[in-house]
Amino acid sequence: MRTSDFIFKEKLGTGAFGACYLATYKPNQRWYVIKKQSMEHVEIVMNEVKLLSKMEHTNIITYYGSWIENNKCFILMEYATKGTLYNLLSRRQHPLQQRDALYLFAQITLGVHHIHKQNVLHRDLKPGNIMLTGQNADVIKIGDFGISKRINREDAQTRVGTRMYMAPEVLRGHRYGYKCDIWSMGIILYEMLTLKFPFASNSHVGMITRILEMKPSKLPATVSEDCVRMLSKMLQKDPQDRPPSRYLVLCPLLLHSISKVYLNVGRVDRAQC
Repeated sequence: MRTSDFIFKEKLGTGAFGACYLATYKPNQRWYVIKKQSMEHVEIVMNEVKLLSKMEHTNIITYYGSWIENNKCFILMEYATKGTLYNLLSRRQHPLQQRDALYLFAQITLGVHHIHKQNVLHRDLKPGNIMLTGQNADVIKIGDFGISKRINREDAQTRVGTRMYMAPEVLRGHRYGYKCDIWSMGIILYEMLTLKFPFASNSHVGMITRILEMKPSKLPATVSEDCVRMLSKMLQKDPQDRPPSRYLVLCPLLLHSISKVYLNVGRVDRAQC
């Protein structure tokens, strides 16, 4: 593929190493997202391409290919038509109902479980990196593997990601593994249920202190006891006390939502509009 094969419509966002654009492919007029990055950060760029090419799951953004032109790398990806989970939550006046939050969360869980089965840590799970598609904006697509890491054993140490979603062990600079993604998932579910951050503070230092030392703010009475217990386990300070993704996909609380996801999988292609 070549850049000239596409018509670039608009810039969707800018990151530390490049920008994403909405584009149409001239031969078939289909919409795609193209991530344009400088080859100055070749290791980061090649890492993302390598990891994306290994992912094949309904709840992960599809990778279609990549090419290099003029010392720039272009990554061609699926276009999720309904924006991000961040967009959805920021527009709402009231939190999602629990059944709706769990349906979206079940898809995040399935996607993360697939990522972990590939021996990969995402390391930057947050609403802004979770895309939505489908006619009702109810199909999850996890994206942005720019700082993800493939590991042969449960062991990493570099402090990367978005601080609000970083697990305590990452913030402390300790070695960490798959459970750091479980913590981030807990924060995301809490936000869907409350539209609030569980360790809110008036200062950055206060927020970090609360994450490291305090329990999350109490959930509203509208959240079921089973959901409170699951969230409590995901937001344990000690990563050993958090459930792995393979346990979450078998959690009784999520079974109904996961069953519904599987029933709807066959309709996903028709919902991409």
